[in-house]
Amino acid sequence: MQSTQEQVSHLLWCILVALRTAVENHQIASERSKRKFITQWLNSARSLPAFRGMASEFMTIRQLLDVEKQRSIDDVLTVLWTNAVSTGNCDLFRFRAVLNSLLGQGWKHCLCPWPEQVANEIMERQRNRKKHILQFTRMEEAFSSTGSMSAPVTLQLLLQKGDDEEVEQSFYLDRFSVVRGQDIPLSRATLRTLYIGHHTLPETAWGAREGVRFGDVWRPDLH
Repeated sequence: MQSTQEQVSHLLWCILVALRTAVENHQIASERSKRKFITQWLNSARSLPAFRGMASEFMTIRQLLDVEKQRSIDDVLTVLWTNAVSTGNCDLFRFRAVLNSLLGQGWKHCLCPWPEQVANEIMERQRNRKKHILQFTRMEEAFSSTGSMSAPVTLQLLLQKGDDEEVEQSFYLDRFSVVRGQDIPLSRATLRTLYIGHHTLPETAWGAREGVRFGDVWRPDLH
C-alpha cells in the first residue's frame, strides 16, 4: 500500500506527463489553456481507483490553479512534485496528510475563514459530543504556490476532554511546530486554540498574533 506522500507524488507526476503530452501535441499553448486542461484532467481522474481517497489533494491542486497565476503552472507542479518525492518536504501536502490521519481517527474538520461563522459552528458542533477541528486560516493564506509554509495555520479544537493532545502530537510528529493558545471551558466541551507552523517561519510571522511567539512551541510531556 502506498503512503500518502507516494500517492501525492504519483498524482503530480501523472498531471505533469498529461500536461506535457498535450503541449507537445499542440493541443494547448497558453498559460490559461494549461490551467483549464489540468482542471478537466482532474475532473476525469478523480474517479480512477489509483486516486481513491485523495479528495483533499485534488482540492488543494484546484486551489493552486486559482492563485499566483503570474507564475507558470509547469514550474509550480514541478516544484511540488520534486518536494513530494524528496522525503516528504512539501509542507502543504504534509499538512493535508496530518489532517487526513486525524479524520481517520474520528475528528471532524471544518473551514471557518469568516469570523461570523465561528460562534454558530461552535454551538452546533458541541451538541454531538464529537471531537472537532475548526480551521480559521485558508490554505492559500498559509502556503505558497509551491507548497512551502509562509504563515501559521490557526485552529480551534472542540474537545470532550481537556487533556486531549492528539492533534498536537500528530502535527509535532510530522515536524510541524505547535503553539498552544488558551483553553476555554464551554458548557459541553473545551475550546482550545492552536497555531500550526514551521521552524523556518520568521518570528514576526508568529508575533503577528497577539501573545504568540515561536519560543512558546508545544512539546510532548516525556515524564
